[in-house]
Amino acid sequence: MKCFKIRVLPFILIFILLNGFGLFAQDLSKVDSLQYLIETSKNDSIKVYLNVAISREYAKKEVLVSLEYGEKALEIAS
Repeated sequence: MKCFKIRVLPFILIFILLNGFGLFAQDLSKVDSLQYLIETSKNDSIKVYLNVAISREYAKKEVLVSLEYGEKALEIAS
């Protein structure tokens, strides 16, 4: 039983790491798309919504970046 755990553990760790990085790459792709929409949008309401969406994407990974986008949304809304 102990031998089985030693052989399976590396595969489980690799699986978890690869899945985690894949999700982060997808999130960055989504952020890139949202940033492009901000750049091309002329409507301030849409820019606020998009900045909030980007802020939510970063909320669990990079809190300071999330706060920056939240502040941008507040600035545009004011």
